[in-house]
Amino acid sequence: MKTKQKAPKLERIEGRLVKHGSARSFSYQEINRALYIRGDTPFTSAVKHVEKMLDKLSAKTGKRGVESFGNTKFITVIGMGKAIEKVLSLGVFLKAEKLYRVDVLTKSVGVLDEFRKETKSSRIINHETQTESLNTFSDTPERAGEHIVELADSSDDSGDDSEDDITMRKRNVSAVELRVWRKMV
Repeated sequence: MKTKQKAPKLERIEGRLVKHGSARSFSYQEINRALYIRGDTPFTSAVKHVEKMLDKLSAKTGKRGVESFGNTKFITVIGMGKAIEKVLSLGVFLKAEKLYRVDVLTKSVGVLDEFRKETKSSRIINHETQTESLNTFSDTPERAGEHIVELADSSDDSGDDSEDDITMRKRNVSAVELRVWRKMV
């Protein structure tokens, strides 16, 4: 019988966390058909936004009366991390109350976290933005699939001590994708 081996724990990185979005680029049609939900998105405004997108999807026609979205008959609602619960409750509401057909897909998305090791001079410069850095989340990421890349910040042309050491860490975040199908009339 095979035993599952755990990934080795990585050391804790000290410094200021700078979050980066996913590196994936989106086409114009994907942007018009996708709604990204954050953890602090109000529920009722998300419902209204979904309904408005579905109305646009069914109302859009080209010059010859052909739908400009091609064969697309659904919109996508995506949430990652703490927004998963809100996206799932949105899907249940749309299915039960509004009678839309809803498909639920789960996936994992790779994101990059940037950690800057601060020096004395950068602490003085960043003193005004301290409240911004306190608002970033500092949850311990899942250890599976992490990669660490060490970089040197070369934004300064001067060779003094003001450069920050940058550490990039890749981690996988759980995500939920809802496909909300428009009603066929």
